[in-house]
Amino acid sequence: MQSIRDSVENYIKENIPLTKTLDVKIIQLDQTGAVFSAPLEPNINDKSVGFAGSIETLLTITSWGWLFALFLKVDPKVQLYIRRCSFEFNRPVEKDLLAFIDTPDNDTIGRFFADYKTSGKARISIKAFIGEKNDPDSEFSGTFVALSMNSRLLLLNR
Repeated sequence: MQSIRDSVENYIKENIPLTKTLDVKIIQLDQTGAVFSAPLEPNINDKSVGFAGSIETLLTITSWGWLFALFLKVDPKVQLYIRRCSFEFNRPVEKDLLAFIDTPDNDTIGRFFADYKTSGKARISIKAFIGEKNDPDSEFSGTFVALSMNSRLLLLNR
């Protein structure tokens, strides 16, 4: 049986082809957090530092992948969407890209799953960063929406 980390890594490589090009790897993934990586070499820009588009993608997929992993045991057919996000680039990234989740507190996660169980939809804000948590090189903040297949079908048929 595959670990959750392996299941998520295989899923993103099969369903999000860009992750193969960026050479995304999952270093750590569990309910306490996530660490995803990508080597600098294929993600470099003309200034020999991390390309902003690669950094944005890695931070987004780290956040999405962590949330997707939480759902694997709850509802593996969940539809996860990013509703809104923003990025900040505080300084150039000059080494391999290493993205960390700033895990929401347990109450926030609990409310998120309670909303999902009750209505088939929920939203949660997630933050991720490259560098040090208190002084990150790059930052991501995003709101994700989870929809059950039934909720998604109702929205599509409006």
